[in-house]
Amino acid sequence: MWLSRLSLQLRLSLLISALLTGVLGTSALITVHNARSDVQAEVASAASLALHMIDAELAYYRDHYAPLRVERHARRSVFNLHNLGNLRHLRIEFVDPQGRLIDSNRRADEAPPERAPAWFERLLGANEAAAQVSRPVFFSGQAVGWLRITPDPTAEIAEIWSDAAGQLALIAGLFVLINGAVYWAVGRALAPVRQILQALVRLEQGSLATRLPAFDLPELARIGHHFNTMADQLQQTITDNRRLTQRIVRLQEDERKALARDLHDEIGQSLTAMSVEAAAIERAGDLASARHGGSAIAAVCRQTMALVRDMLHRLRPDALDQLGLPAALRDLAEQWRSRNPHIVFATAIEDDELGELDEEVAMTLYRAAQECLTNALRHARPGFVVMRLGRLGPDAEQVELVVRDDGQGFDLPAAGSGYGLAGMRERVHGLGGQVRVDSAPGAGTTVRVALPCRVEVPV
Repeated sequence: MWLSRLSLQLRLSLLISALLTGVLGTSALITVHNARSDVQAEVASAASLALHMIDAELAYYRDHYAPLRVERHARRSVFNLHNLGNLRHLRIEFVDPQGRLIDSNRRADEAPPERAPAWFERLLGANEAAAQVSRPVFFSGQAVGWLRITPDPTAEIAEIWSDAAGQLALIAGLFVLINGAVYWAVGRALAPVRQILQALVRLEQGSLATRLPAFDLPELARIGHHFNTMADQLQQTITDNRRLTQRIVRLQEDERKALARDLHDEIGQSLTAMSVEAAAIERAGDLASARHGGSAIAAVCRQTMALVRDMLHRLRPDALDQLGLPAALRDLAEQWRSRNPHIVFATAIEDDELGELDEEVAMTLYRAAQECLTNALRHARPGFVVMRLGRLGPDAEQVELVVRDDGQGFDLPAAGSGYGLAGMRERVHGLGGQVRVDSAPGAGTTVRVALPCRVEVPV
């Protein structure tokens, strides 16, 4: 629809124009109706008055001029109708029996009066005025002519048109002025909307520093505040994502370097040692030397296998695939306990209530536990660490991991952009979960990770 393509400013202006037009049209109809009634009443009143006067005049002539000769009155009028030229609403004529005009209140050389436009006369019902009235004139019992009274509302309508034309010009001027003022006022009121739209376009184009000014209108002020808050969060999120992406790339490179170093230093040395021992066996002249070389090769193989298992565990814990998340978390806690005997580790894992978890959910919870333990041991200096895993929610549709320590804690606003926490949040939020961190300097740290048991991971 063409209206939907118009701007809001133009729509509001058109709406106000339509309302003004409706009000003015209704007022015009009422005014025309009243004027029409007034014209008809005025003409009818003038005709009635003139008729009474003429009837009285005729009676007077019958009583006082009866002896006069009929021929005299047939030739001229004794009514002096030309003296009634001020009766603008009536045309009074005296005609002989044959219809020839003898006298009239309108002179033949009189200039035609100014008239209103034809459409305005039709609108006011100029053709619906009172009908013509005739009176016979008798002298000495003989008819000498007729007095005809014809209502003529054109002068009254012309007077009304003269007044209405000025009012119409004034109304038209006011209409244009009001519409112009409304269009300007609406445009001024909608100027903040254009600012908001321009800000959204700049934000869409990547200008994350775009902000809106403080608007005076309360509604727009709230919009501007929420827009700026959204822009701040978006800028912070994109900045964190960029930093996290750079960190992930660096971690990947560090992991590859570590794997390359282990492969070169450990496995490479082991293979070299096995190669040397194998060559010694080939050159051995007795069975004892060959057995000694075989034992050395077996020891190097066991060492290499242990190294490979450790590397594979770092890449993907085999306990998670073989035994499930509860066993993998217990194994993780046992490893940390053996490495840090001065710290008390406690676990509370609800094996029976967990059921089967999606692979992505289990891996995310395992990596979150790794991150929490690493942060606790690296930064918090705790005396004890508690790790709990169980179902969450009234319908047990979520699983929650809680890692709590009594360490020195940290200031959340200052450390909220840490790579570990940011990476954890990114991974958990990607599966529709939530991460909550409660900590304060000297009050320990509690990390809660809640994830749905079943998630649909996009391919």
